[in-house]
Amino acid sequence: MNKFWLHIKNQIREYCNYFYNGRVWSLFFLLIILIHIYLTPVINFSIAAKYKVTPWVVIFLFSSVYFDLIFLLGSIYLFSKVPFLERWQMYQQIRYGKTKWGFIQIGKIVLSSFSYVFVIILLSFLALAKNLHYEKGWGKVLYTLALTDAGEIYEEEFPISYQLINDNKVPLCVLGKVILIISLIVMTIGLLMYLISICFSRLVAIIITIMFSIFPIMIEEADIQIQRLLVEVIPTEWIKIYKIGNTYNTVQSPDWNTIIVRLIILNVLLSIFIIYRIHKMEFNWYGEE
Repeated sequence: MNKFWLHIKNQIREYCNYFYNGRVWSLFFLLIILIHIYLTPVINFSIAAKYKVTPWVVIFLFSSVYFDLIFLLGSIYLFSKVPFLERWQMYQQIRYGKTKWGFIQIGKIVLSSFSYVFVIILLSFLALAKNLHYEKGWGKVLYTLALTDAGEIYEEEFPISYQLINDNKVPLCVLGKVILIISLIVMTIGLLMYLISICFSRLVAIIITIMFSIFPIMIEEADIQIQRLLVEVIPTEWIKIYKIGNTYNTVQSPDWNTIIVRLIILNVLLSIFIIYRIHKMEFNWYGEE
């Protein structure tokens, strides 16, 4: 039991050292500026309509392919230090052994993925500030933006899907599923970067994951048949929340549960490959702190 709690303590310490530092928080500083830009039209409409906006508006931030692109590139920056081979890590690996050390690195990616998404959600709430109002339903502002052309008048940066609102009567459950799916997508990027970096190099990992980040935009311009294929197999395409379980331009997207199961299986497989590769490889440690 003592060994278990010691492992948890070391995992939390490793995660905190990685996530809570100036490099990561400088990323969040840039992202809150972006979030403020995207939410300003909604805030302006909320003030004009004299109704406060519910927190569920953050769900629709991920309806913008360009916001999604910057968000995904941010996740690549978050994990850009893979494969975490700073020289001090060598002593940790000697102490715990390759397998336990590998699980600590995976755990660091998992915890950082969820933290990244939670901070984005909190920053969105902060950007809404005085215009934020909690209620169990979607709220009058979101209904109006979904049903009228008010979004165009106020130059809304992302669409509010009435179909999503109409099909889901409990916004809190939708937000929970959104947080889970997006966290799993970020986790996939982190684990994929780690696996590629220990098989090839950090540069190759960054290049490949940047390509995956661009895919959601490229898919929009692809042939319908290609879209139908890619929407089933490209994890970053599933970040388009408004498309989940719906048909757009005759292209049917997977439903919520299917996406969650696929992402969990994918992340488990990536973790298994990482542990196997770590167990077999010889590391070249470098002197970065």
